[in-house]
Amino acid sequence: MVARLPVFAALDAATLAEIVPRLRARSVDAGEIIVPRGEVPRAIFFIVSGLVEVDTGGRREQLGESGYFGEIHATRITQVDARVRAIEATQLLVLTGDDIDDVSAAHAEVGDRLATVATYSVM
Repeated sequence: MVARLPVFAALDAATLAEIVPRLRARSVDAGEIIVPRGEVPRAIFFIVSGLVEVDTGGRREQLGESGYFGEIHATRITQVDARVRAIEATQLLVLTGDDIDDVSAAHAEVGDRLATVATYSVM
């Protein structure tokens, strides 16, 4: 399942085996707020199944299976007008804080891919 996500697709089995235990599964119901407006968790959310809407203060984008959103540079952001909610029941895998740092340090190619995730800083 993790190997189907674009950010992890090119990784070998040994590297995936190191990363998978760091991912936390999360299920959300349709209509549930995943990230409330004004909050910027230092996390990357990978969509395994379902559909979410990222509302960045007037610009709305829907993301489905294999999509991802979040922010690894959350400490650099001072003001946010964004919200993420589930459009339908959604299964997520979440990589947070120190786990982002550890994975990035151990696997430069994954770190480079994760560094491009900046859902909230574009506002």
